[in-house]
Amino acid sequence: MKNIRTQVLKKVIFFLLMMCTFDSVGQYFPSTNDTLNYSSVLFQFPWVEGAQQYEVLIQNETKKTGDIVQIIEANKTVINSLEFGCDYSWKVRGLTSLGEKLTWSSVQKFSVGWSDLIDIEKNRYLGKKMSRDLATRGLLFFDYGRVGVNRAGVPSWYFPEMDSLTSETIIRDLKMTDLGTFTALVGNSAIEFDRDGNKIWEAPNDGQVNGEVQENYHHEFTKLPSGNYLVLGLDHVMRKVPNGLDSVLVEFGTVIEYSPKGEVVWSWNSNDYFIDADLFSRTRANGFDVRTHMNAASTDGEHVFVGFRDISRIVVIDKKKRKVVESYGGYGVFQEPHAATGFFRRQHAAVQLEDGNMAVFNNDSIMDPKVVSSVVIFSRIKDGAEESMKLFDFAMDFDTLTEGKSAKTGNLLELENGNLLVNMGDLNRAIELTRDGEVVWSMFMEKYDTLRNTWRAFPQYRVSHANTLYPYEFTAKVESNTYSRRKRSIVIRVFNIGDKPDMYSISLEKKNKSMDVGEITILPGFYEDFRVQLKGKSELTAVVKSINSSRNEEVIVYGFH
Repeated sequence: MKNIRTQVLKKVIFFLLMMCTFDSVGQYFPSTNDTLNYSSVLFQFPWVEGAQQYEVLIQNETKKTGDIVQIIEANKTVINSLEFGCDYSWKVRGLTSLGEKLTWSSVQKFSVGWSDLIDIEKNRYLGKKMSRDLATRGLLFFDYGRVGVNRAGVPSWYFPEMDSLTSETIIRDLKMTDLGTFTALVGNSAIEFDRDGNKIWEAPNDGQVNGEVQENYHHEFTKLPSGNYLVLGLDHVMRKVPNGLDSVLVEFGTVIEYSPKGEVVWSWNSNDYFIDADLFSRTRANGFDVRTHMNAASTDGEHVFVGFRDISRIVVIDKKKRKVVESYGGYGVFQEPHAATGFFRRQHAAVQLEDGNMAVFNNDSIMDPKVVSSVVIFSRIKDGAEESMKLFDFAMDFDTLTEGKSAKTGNLLELENGNLLVNMGDLNRAIELTRDGEVVWSMFMEKYDTLRNTWRAFPQYRVSHANTLYPYEFTAKVESNTYSRRKRSIVIRVFNIGDKPDMYSISLEKKNKSMDVGEITILPGFYEDFRVQLKGKSELTAVVKSINSSRNEEVIVYGFH
């Protein structure tokens, strides 16, 4: 008799679950009529009550290839195997703990778009790993190419369409933030946007710092860990020629830090730093050569590191004092502690590494046949050190595939494993370099010349790196909600969908009052349960927040009445 009742109860439960539909207020992504500019896609859908797992079915409607099926526990998942230029349909259904399959959701139809930017017959990125153990994985973003590719050169993302953006618009310093957004200098603007091309933030460009019509943004635009933005600008000033009556127009560089509200919270102008001995020490056919050419800036929070190509100098600015406290390389009359003379020339990048040393891409003198470009690492003059030591000098003629001379552009950055990602500028090549001087990965960037019917070099101003398109993604649900003996017991399950460890704060809201109940750290691809015990029956709202991405995921918890 008991078995019969159990079977009847199971049938009743199954019938009730089958009557459940996907949350009508929930969001599907991708949804019908969406066109995406990336092939690695985060699918998401509403939770279904009673479902312990979900079956996601994706079909390629263009090529009619095999279905993509995933069984997952969360209401989000990343699929990496989609193809550009194809139409897709997808749906999802819940699976109960008893093994029953619930009804399918409505079918969503979307497209993964197409662009000449990812056409391998027009632009190609020829990547090759020389060491699988030492080389990193991840995506590379090319600013002039307007594309993101994996280490093998296969496109994963292309620059989306934007207002006033044309094929002639210059894109510089394209990179992905830790939040999964992008920053770039787009023509005269400095903007942050999401992977779909929706604008999130734009620098004011109102001349508040330089007093001109606009700030003349150039070369560098970075979103800082604080949420502020660092960007370079220009200031044009007339300087009187020493011992003469003439004046010349000098282009000085500015460094501006904006708050998310667009307020200037910090700035520095090289007009206040360079003296006549710096500017009027060189001559050219038509007069003095007063160019300094600021082309790089980075910060550790307390200092700003700024590079000037045309005088081969890097300066370290104390942010609080707004004063240069160290300088390296170059020539002139130095009013601050100075070192590393002759270590580099006409460099790009000004990067402080994790170990506190400085690194530059040293373009050097291309006129001298004995000199090639290089990566140079040197120590800083701090903590009582009076001299800077050259710690690493890796020449770009390490093989016979290039001559090793890069006249302009280029950059480098430090990867998570300590290796250096080096964009060789005019040499249209990028490499991953260990600190022992081993090239463990290499890529050539080329564009097809339709007039000459041949492939030609496609140099990039900057190349940046990210692990995936989804560094911080998460979701959360109420796993259980029970009330017994005047006590409520709630279990909130948080899933880390992204590719980085993340910390989540959890709070409960009740009648416009909020109570923090704790924090939890979760590794990528895992979930953790957060247990809360409270008194009372009223409706509650649990708010789960990613500490790193500053996004909220609200979970409604209903009380018993």
